[in-house]
Amino acid sequence: MVMNIGLINMEYAGGMKDYHQNFLRCIRDRVRKEILVEYIDSKAKTIMVSETSFDNFSTVKVSIPQFLKYYLFFYPELFDKKIFEFIENDDSIDMWIIVWDSFFLRRIPKALRNKLILVVHDVMMHDAKVNMLRWIARYVMHSRNVSKRRQLNFLLTNSKLQYYQLTELYPRKMILYLPMMPTITEEMVNGKEKLPEIEGIDSYFLFFGRIEYYKGIHLLVDAYKRSNIKIPLVIAGRGSIYFDIPDNKNIIIINRFIRQEEISTLFRQSRCVVFPYISATQVGPLSIAYYYGRPVITTSLLPFIENFDFQNPPGVIINPGDVYSLIWALEMFLDDQVVAEFSANSFRNYEKYYGNISKIVSSLFDDIKKI
Repeated sequence: MVMNIGLINMEYAGGMKDYHQNFLRCIRDRVRKEILVEYIDSKAKTIMVSETSFDNFSTVKVSIPQFLKYYLFFYPELFDKKIFEFIENDDSIDMWIIVWDSFFLRRIPKALRNKLILVVHDVMMHDAKVNMLRWIARYVMHSRNVSKRRQLNFLLTNSKLQYYQLTELYPRKMILYLPMMPTITEEMVNGKEKLPEIEGIDSYFLFFGRIEYYKGIHLLVDAYKRSNIKIPLVIAGRGSIYFDIPDNKNIIIINRFIRQEEISTLFRQSRCVVFPYISATQVGPLSIAYYYGRPVITTSLLPFIENFDFQNPPGVIINPGDVYSLIWALEMFLDDQVVAEFSANSFRNYEKYYGNISKIVSSLFDDIKKI
């Protein structure tokens, strides 16, 4: 008997939009419905709900005017009630997966606690260099996520490390593990758009992703500044610049949302992709680097180690926080022959860890059937 799955995303935007789409792509044959909450800048004064159906699959889109976002942050209960009622009244779905909870779904009715699976993205809060208001918002969201974990009986993670942590923290709950899904989309594969910020530059070291302190971007900038490297360093991604930017024309920061159609060119032209993370639970851009056959510099954190084939190394591994190891690794990739050797292995790593989607899906549903 096929289990009908529903997906819930309480803020369908940015990284969680991409994650949701990849999640859906991997289990498309099982998903019958999705609930997507999005914020809209419009003249609308009320929350709007629309539903579209096609080929035994339906999408419920909940559009919230932007001005209500902060109100709902403090008072989410009334909105939560509507979502819970919708779930309770839908008998066609056997199990709902909360792909992203944002700051919603605080108090889950007991009748639904065996019908919901919560995806845990971060067991612990990441270190962050943000102002007090942003820190408080992060803390509140994390605290509400912890509360949901305690209420629900089924938790899911894409990280082996977090799987072990959750198993220890919640020994009476069922913890599900789904390996990190490839973040490759059709728009990426077919996209050929060039980034105006790097027009005319066809070789560079690349950091790609949202700018966050725990990703160690400040260490990468420091290492590059200390070295004598002339090949440009490109940092591409949106976020608050928390580090000092040296007066160096070879350090190019593209501080904006990178469109899917731009990613192919961004990665193909890079010499090497750098992941100088201080801490990590899951790393989506790693699959993109592998897909485009780009060598990588990673730190020795488990999310990298568990997707790194030491028989066919796609690059080098350094200690987290070690600027001098980072300088050594960057200078190593100045050699074209080294780049070529690791490039050949990089796509092999993609095939090994991300290529067999059917196996990944089967591993998840073998566990779900036990529920």
